[in-house]
Amino acid sequence: MSTMKPYRVILEFSRAQRAGRPHAFEFVPQTYLLRGPGGSFESAEFPWTPELLADLRAARIPGRDPAAIHRIGDTLRDFLAGAGWNHHEHAIVRSAHEGAPIFITIRSAAAELYALPWEFVALKSTGQLLGGVPGLLVRYEWPEADTFPDRVDASSRCSRVLLAWSAAAGAVPAAGHLAALQDALATRPGAFDATRDVLAHATYGSISRALAIAARTGPPIDVVHVLCHGASVGGTYGLALDDESRPGEVIVVDAGRMQQLFAPYVGMVRMVVLAACDSGNSGQLDNHLGSVAQMLHRAGVQAVVASRFPLSTLGSTSFARSFYDALVHGRASLEDAFLAAREALLRDPSQLDWASVQLYSRDANSDATYPLHLGDLALATGPMGQLATLAKPVSEPSQLATPRDAPAVTTASVTMPEPVSIAAPAMATIAANTAPAQSSRAPTRRWWPLATGVFLAGLVAMSLYTVLGGTGDGGGESGGNSGEKDAIAVAPRDLVPAGDSVTSLDALQAESDRIRTVRLVAAADHPGKPVGVDAFVPSDPKPVSFNEKRWRLGEDDPGAAADTRVGGTREQSGVLALAASGKVTYRSDSAAADGSLSVRFGGAGHLTGRGAELLAGIDLTDFELTFDAKPTGGSSFHIPVALGRYGSGSCFIYHTGGSWRFHINGTGDVIEGPAGSVKLNQWQNLRLIRRDGLTRLVADGAELGSSAAFPSPSADLTFGAAKNSRGGPDGRFIGLLDNVIFSSGGAGRP
Repeated sequence: MSTMKPYRVILEFSRAQRAGRPHAFEFVPQTYLLRGPGGSFESAEFPWTPELLADLRAARIPGRDPAAIHRIGDTLRDFLAGAGWNHHEHAIVRSAHEGAPIFITIRSAAAELYALPWEFVALKSTGQLLGGVPGLLVRYEWPEADTFPDRVDASSRCSRVLLAWSAAAGAVPAAGHLAALQDALATRPGAFDATRDVLAHATYGSISRALAIAARTGPPIDVVHVLCHGASVGGTYGLALDDESRPGEVIVVDAGRMQQLFAPYVGMVRMVVLAACDSGNSGQLDNHLGSVAQMLHRAGVQAVVASRFPLSTLGSTSFARSFYDALVHGRASLEDAFLAAREALLRDPSQLDWASVQLYSRDANSDATYPLHLGDLALATGPMGQLATLAKPVSEPSQLATPRDAPAVTTASVTMPEPVSIAAPAMATIAANTAPAQSSRAPTRRWWPLATGVFLAGLVAMSLYTVLGGTGDGGGESGGNSGEKDAIAVAPRDLVPAGDSVTSLDALQAESDRIRTVRLVAAADHPGKPVGVDAFVPSDPKPVSFNEKRWRLGEDDPGAAADTRVGGTREQSGVLALAASGKVTYRSDSAAADGSLSVRFGGAGHLTGRGAELLAGIDLTDFELTFDAKPTGGSSFHIPVALGRYGSGSCFIYHTGGSWRFHINGTGDVIEGPAGSVKLNQWQNLRLIRRDGLTRLVADGAELGSSAAFPSPSADLTFGAAKNSRGGPDGRFIGLLDNVIFSSGGAGRP
């Protein structure tokens, strides 16, 4: 931001007739009143003509006539000239020459004026369009629509951004936007976790649930970034999202429904970025609804970024990268970041994206707002990426020894203070229903982020801070743990010596099936004990219901040997026998690399089983299907594992063109991994995980994509192909399979 005094203009309009009815528009030349700096009003007539509408339509079209844009700009300038614009124009030109910031706020009680691209206003002396003047920001504001107060304590914010994308109405550059966020926020712990903060194939419901969880248990969301297509609905435009009730179908959510979605959370969400065509387009001039951006702005969101016209793919990605880079790395204000992103768009002369993106914000919020909370304090995250604590070192840092798999932590060497009373309610649960999310073979990885955060919390000399939030069922700390055993205070391993009543993390790991919640504890809770976490164990614990179906594909078939044919029903897991069809043989080649067996498919055979026992005890809302695969050939359509019989209730994992994918019959590919994710002639571990309303496909520990979609499969399982409507195979696999596990109620266990 320039240190020079900014030049600020508020263009505040009302209709001369029926001024109190913002949507009472008639398509005839209209007289408008413009409020002057001293409160006086001047009048001017705007020429609503078919020729103007034709130019407005032409401005949306690629390959547009550049003269149409300047005709619109001249019309807008002539309108303003009748309301004393000349004085402002001279000051704008002078400020631009001096390098001073310029802010022009459009505030109108006549809704139709928001349909006009004020960035096209042409300066008389230079012919330059306002939207192209360096350092000049045009922002839009609905009268009497105040920003909703921030209801979140700043100490609990962690610069969190939620990315929700949908390709329901066509392909979108999700990878580019994801990379932009990851690159910008990589140095902000807890700000952006792709496993938590990406809603792939987003639905209205999945966005709503993500906002509700963030508001209830944290960490709070600062920014929601929506990437999708815009689509017409009635006389206006909405967002094209995935239809949750009809997977694979598109549903256009209008501006009113989007406002209903965000309204309960405007005290948390500070900014919404709509990377969607026409998300700032209010549609027909007499439309009573307004654009999506405008309705979110009116609900009280501090800042909304949207696109008035169709937004190009490259332009949307360029804007995202420049915008977030300036916000985070450049520590820029929203206003400066928006201008930096616009400058990046101006470099492409083939597009009008620079004039299409618009900002809804308020003059009263100042000229330098910061929707992302970017404090210098260290942030630590706990299980599921939730915010653990916020603390600042109080003396010279020293490097501590850390477990092999843990990141290095710099902290301070201090003496633990005497117990202090914490002024505000500082204790809150971090997670509810903490069933193990990862393999118990790596407890250090699972608990280390929380342990690190907890230790940092103890390093504040006079006060301790903990995350604000509640239990998974919405309850707060008070009264939220009735019927539970005493808390187990857990010391961070390798950092704080355990006291008499302090249990090690290993012991907590052993209790993990019975633990209901975990929270931070301060010295005041356990006088004389280290700062740590509490693990609340119900007094009447209910064991986790864990069900597993396992096919070792060789080792569970007595008498099997290499190069022998699999036949009959010998391959089984005790619940579902698999019958062989075609040429399927055992091989002394397995993912274990110990000479054990796997099954080889040569593209002419498969294993299949059918029975109600397969799904018995399996919770299809919380399960994991994992297997080892070694694809050895083929580039068309190869299915190692399929669940369900042919039809809308079946799904399968397959590879084509070097990409692992997850497919739902009747819907299509809902997850598509990147090219090169398939490693021919190498063993790979594939995992299909369904949890918290999200389906994820993981290869060798790296997530390839996610989707809210999942069918209701029948009790069929096929290895090496999928069953078609005639019972025959489709997409026969070429390669080896081993160690198929279908588990529920604790997915991820060995």
